[in-house]
Amino acid sequence: MIIKTFKLNKLTILSILLLFMLPIKSISLIFLVIFIATSIFFIKYNLYIASFVFLLLWLNIAMSIINNGSVFIINAFLFIIFISPFILFLNSEKLLFFSNEYNIKSAIEYFLIIQIFVSFINGLYRFINRGNFDTDFGDIIAGTLRIPFTYSADASNQIFSLTMILVLFIYITLFQKKNYLLISLSIIVVFFASVNHLVLAVFLASLSSIRLKYLISVLFISIIILILYGIFQPTNLYVIVKRLDSIVNIFNGMDIESLGFKGEYISNFVRDINKNINLLLFGNGAGSYSSRASMILTGIYSNTPIISVSSFTMENSYYLWANFVLAIPDLQGSFNYPFASIFSFTAELGIFLNVSLIILFIHRLKKTRLFSLGERKFLYIFLLIISFIDNYWEYFQVYIIFIILILLIESNRRKNVIKDTSNT
Repeated sequence: MIIKTFKLNKLTILSILLLFMLPIKSISLIFLVIFIATSIFFIKYNLYIASFVFLLLWLNIAMSIINNGSVFIINAFLFIIFISPFILFLNSEKLLFFSNEYNIKSAIEYFLIIQIFVSFINGLYRFINRGNFDTDFGDIIAGTLRIPFTYSADASNQIFSLTMILVLFIYITLFQKKNYLLISLSIIVVFFASVNHLVLAVFLASLSSIRLKYLISVLFISIIILILYGIFQPTNLYVIVKRLDSIVNIFNGMDIESLGFKGEYISNFVRDINKNINLLLFGNGAGSYSSRASMILTGIYSNTPIISVSSFTMENSYYLWANFVLAIPDLQGSFNYPFASIFSFTAELGIFLNVSLIILFIHRLKKTRLFSLGERKFLYIFLLIISFIDNYWEYFQVYIIFIILILLIESNRRKNVIKDTSNT
């Protein structure tokens, strides 16, 4: 039985957001599973869409078992858990809890303040020990995803930066009264986090979607950021220019494998779909090519007691990742990761399932009536660009925060519309 609609205060909203930004990521994953499993009590689902998505996903799980064996149901379910925030959003009709605009906005502001504060502490500690902001300085900046004064080689820095960008996107586009100092400090933290491809993706998505009258402002801000790169991170600026030059050279006819591990990975992907057209059309099955789920279950991407590796993973990303972790620093970095969402999703889910999910996502986001066409275009282009760099579409911590905020704001504004209609 579904409980009645109830109201959340700002502390509850803030606590939910922070639970997905814990330094022990397995706890956030457990909380996600609990959140999704109990969502029937606080989310009203569209039964038609939910049935359609459920059928498609089960057909893909069956494909994974047929192609790889029954043990690959583990891979498939881990993949589905990772993308569950998107599935939840596609199927949702409305949220059965709500909050007023002030509480939601305040929760976002406190969330940003906490992330900025923890990042500042870690950044200051790193600067005192190193004396500069260049090269891998930003790796320690990851907000509450890192315990202060500690560092380990993981994806926390990228997850943090992407979360900050998407939360800022919501804050800037959906609220009239904004704290511009907080926005500026958040942008500075993202800059010093040094996930350069995300900064570049924001710039390119802005150019592709912004109205002409705002173009000068975007270019002005971009010039300021470029100057800051030259002052504080000259080595990183050189790396960005060098990698952009490599991409341009690919379009001019240079061999794609010149892009290093990423280039060899893409070359392997093209080889695989040429040899097996079913891989392109229907996929090999969730978690059985190069997705984050498939990489985790190799045992070399992260420590896991369960090992489940498909032949496609072994012949493509497995050996490349094994070489990647032993490579010199110049050949490391996310630009060279031997996996990326755009290729992982294509090879695992197939074109038909991917197109269906993308259409549903575009329809559902438009249905919220929260974002203008230009804002939605920015989001689509941004998510597309970053999908060529890493398995970004599976970072569940980022998207569950993003989608909870969207659903909360949608629920509040629908409630206000109903109230205004009844008053008239």
